[in-house]
Amino acid sequence: MELHQLKSVSKSRNHKSKVVGRGHGSGLGKTSSRGQKGQKARKSGLTRLGFEGGQTPLYRRLPKYGVANKGILKKRWVVLNLNKVAKLNLKTVTRATLIEKKVISKKNNLPLKLIGNTKLTTPIHFEVQKISKNALNAVQTSKGSVKIIT
Repeated sequence: MELHQLKSVSKSRNHKSKVVGRGHGSGLGKTSSRGQKGQKARKSGLTRLGFEGGQTPLYRRLPKYGVANKGILKKRWVVLNLNKVAKLNLKTVTRATLIEKKVISKKNNLPLKLIGNTKLTTPIHFEVQKISKNALNAVQTSKGSVKIIT
């Protein structure tokens, strides 16, 4: 079936939209089926969601709860995975060397955290703010060292 073969369902096109406010003879003149006076009879008579006619709305009567700025309170880290660091073939891994290799950006001032449990083939010296237990074990078994910076 193609677009030019489509046909409308019977009686679906007979419905005419209501044209209001075009004189008494139309049957929908004068008040245009809005009734007499009042807020809903006016041109901008609809109220916003939650409006209760001037009474303090429910959302303002109930107390606030929860923390609105959870993201600010979270401690954030630049997470370094051991297997990615091992692929860089570096002897020492510091913020400066990671910026040189373009692993992290210069603008990123978040503390570094080393994670992962990949077996390292060569000893690597790390200077990070935090390290996971598995990563520490992996570095120590490969005769590497970790310096925790504060």
